[in-house]
Amino acid sequence: MQYKTPSGTRDILAPEVCLWQQMEAKACELAQRAGYTEIRTPVFENTELFVRGIGEASEVVQKQMYTFETPGGESLTLRPEITAPVMRAYLEHSMYKTGAFRKLYYLGPSFRYERAQKGRWRQFSHFGVEAVGSADALLDVETIALGWDILTECGVPGLKLMLNSIGCPGCRPAYHDALRQYVTKQKDKLCEDCARRAEENILRILDCKKEQCRAAMKDVPRIPDFLCADCAEHFGAVRKGVEQYIPDWELETHLVRGLDYYTRTVYEYVAGELGSQNAVGGGGRYDQLVEELGGPETPSVGFALGLDRIVLSVQSAGGDSPVVRAPVVFFVSVGDELRPEVQKMVVELRRSSIAADMDYEGRSVKAQFRAANRLGARFVAVLGPEEAASGMVNLKDLSTGSQQQVPTSELADRIANG
Repeated sequence: MQYKTPSGTRDILAPEVCLWQQMEAKACELAQRAGYTEIRTPVFENTELFVRGIGEASEVVQKQMYTFETPGGESLTLRPEITAPVMRAYLEHSMYKTGAFRKLYYLGPSFRYERAQKGRWRQFSHFGVEAVGSADALLDVETIALGWDILTECGVPGLKLMLNSIGCPGCRPAYHDALRQYVTKQKDKLCEDCARRAEENILRILDCKKEQCRAAMKDVPRIPDFLCADCAEHFGAVRKGVEQYIPDWELETHLVRGLDYYTRTVYEYVAGELGSQNAVGGGGRYDQLVEELGGPETPSVGFALGLDRIVLSVQSAGGDSPVVRAPVVFFVSVGDELRPEVQKMVVELRRSSIAADMDYEGRSVKAQFRAANRLGARFVAVLGPEEAASGMVNLKDLSTGSQQQVPTSELADRIANG
């Protein structure tokens, strides 16, 4: 085979794709039930949007973005995440002028150049929500509970919430100073990337997954111990709500997330069947992001769920993909000359909201019956010369073996009523 999927990408085929459709439908339904409306943004944006929004020193911007130059000299990037594009749309369409508070959700692919492995793809799908325009701690709680409910409805096993607060620009400098003092004593034990992060973006050290760095940072000062009064009060309200709605959660003081725009609340959902790549989603508050992109003060909070890992976690736990939807009725044509008439009835049934199909391979009558059984159809409708002449169809119920002559004008009603 000359052409294959690029490294880090994959085709999603039936029956797995049916599981994807089921998960996507559940996520959209629960978001809509909570008052969120869908937004769709382009898969590529101006590169500067991500540099400013995510942070120039972040791992994503420095190493993982797919950036290209257009023939016109414009630098564009395949979106590595979707929060910054949503905030760009919020500003571009002046949503803040027609009622600042918006609840939005999105569904679609993102792209990052990472080492391809199980649970990590270079093209991956996100479902996420953004609650824009409120600093209310109860909104943090709402998003956390909504993400938890979506993952629970999808059947993710061993689900746990990891929660932390990383403070605000007012209280974070004091923590940075304490962290820098600690890191200076541990610098020789850090990996090359974390040695660089110590100079460029020291908070990112806490996000490193390498064992040598995790060991070195074991006794690092806790971020919650450095929160200002407002951030401490906010985080206390979030924890109170989480205790009420989330059955399995823990405080993870090393949790900072991988994007620079986060403030105050940060959280991750982890699953029990995925090994080291066990995060199935996460989010937090990003109160300065809209301002960073040139807009007004707009506190906001949201999350993104990784649909690839959700599906993988369900499959790893032994969950079966939904069965591909079978036609309710499969038509068998006795003779090629009747195939146009058969197709007419197929189309009419579909327009009556009945799943119907027919043979398009010129197979024998016997082979058409085998196809109906293989597809899992409940009914087989046989049209031969005698039936066609009398305006009838021979309808056989494969679940019972019974069959009867049915007028073509009554076929839809007879099938719908079983």
